[in-house]
Amino acid sequence: MRNRTLDKRLADSDAEQVRRSHAEAIDELQNVKILDAVVIRDQELADQRQVTIPHKLGRVPKFVCISPIRFPGGATAGQVIENRSQPNDRSKSIVLVAAGFTSTIVVDVMIW
Repeated sequence: MRNRTLDKRLADSDAEQVRRSHAEAIDELQNVKILDAVVIRDQELADQRQVTIPHKLGRVPKFVCISPIRFPGGATAGQVIENRSQPNDRSKSIVLVAAGFTSTIVVDVMIW
């Protein structure tokens, strides 16, 4: 996806060099792999239960990020962990566990 305003040519050679430099930098940023992250919305995690979440990245994730926790039924503080000790093909799915909550929580998960 190219920014069309960067396709314009400038009369001054110094300004044109700066425009080209900016256009190249923007193109490079648009190809950064973090932009290929997968966001999986509204994942329900019951307390103390392992939940397998398929991601379709086609590779093992480099990072898993959890959104702020939503408590539809009211809950106490706890934590969400990724369980890597269970046999699981991480190139296809991750396993999350909610621990210390009194009810089911809802999160969005970003995986890249």
